[in-house]
Amino acid sequence: MPSTPSIPRSAWFTVIVAAIALGGCSESTPPDADTESPAASYVRTSDWGEGDAALLEGTVALENGCFTVVDDAGQVIVPIFPTDFRWNVESRSLSGFGHTFSEGDSVSLGGGFTGSPPSVAEHVPSSCDGSEFFIVASD
Repeated sequence: MPSTPSIPRSAWFTVIVAAIALGGCSESTPPDADTESPAASYVRTSDWGEGDAALLEGTVALENGCFTVVDDAGQVIVPIFPTDFRWNVESRSLSGFGHTFSEGDSVSLGGGFTGSPPSVAEHVPSSCDGSEFFIVASD
């Protein structure tokens, strides 16, 4: 019976170390909250697209320095985006995960409603107090 060649332990060690290193590169750490942004934010703990399945539809508005969504009934809701979304002062838009939202845009966002700022919120502009909130988990 022919013998099978054995793989040296050092080769296995190299393969395991490389797999661990490459696996660690697949997850990126979300950025810190942009405290100058009119958009409320949270640090995501799961991948974009994972989360509650509620739907927020409406039109983007800037209400008293707060990034909001106004629904068809005229209710003002404060979306809380992952900190991966960044505010662009020049274009007055919020961008992240290949999406850009500007005042007047129609949006359809997935996530979950809450009546007050949730404890996961890292940044909520003071002008956003007293509104209904929506944790954005997908588009």
